[in-house]
Amino acid sequence: MPQQHASFCLGEVISIESRDVLERIQGETRLHADLTEDQFRFADCVCHVKNINYFHGGLCLYKLSTYVRNSEQSPFSHEEPVPGIWEEVCLRDSPNSTLPFSFPPANEIYVVTHETRNSQPVVVVKSKEDIEYLVFREYSNRALSELMTEVSLKRTSYGFEKRYSFSGTAHDTVRDWVLQKR
Repeated sequence: MPQQHASFCLGEVISIESRDVLERIQGETRLHADLTEDQFRFADCVCHVKNINYFHGGLCLYKLSTYVRNSEQSPFSHEEPVPGIWEEVCLRDSPNSTLPFSFPPANEIYVVTHETRNSQPVVVVKSKEDIEYLVFREYSNRALSELMTEVSLKRTSYGFEKRYSFSGTAHDTVRDWVLQKR
């Protein structure tokens, strides 16, 4: 059975794809369960990952929630579950609204490889310029490097760095922007 490896982590802020994308996915892809009209109402919604489950074969299925304002006049909001179960193909990184720029897809910045160093299996994340940002020992390094490569296709460089807990080019970009603002 394939390893279970989620692109998004529990509690992470993400977005549901646009309605156009969801309709295209529904038409072109065999989903675990068809999307309902209730789910389509949440297109482009910013959500939190509440639960991650794995279907046979390692397919990640997500339960989501969002915050809804109590009323137009109220500054308060409450958490509400987003209906249905969501597959990764229907989800994307949530844009960071506090920054005046967006981040490129991770696969345009990073390459994930598996190697043997000092007789130890490792996974290596490096930039296209061959700068290593993350190296860690992993017994099943080939399988994990393939899964991480799949995640790099789904996430922005910033989301990818958050997912695997390292500071890379996206963090450098944010740092440089903050320093320029001073």
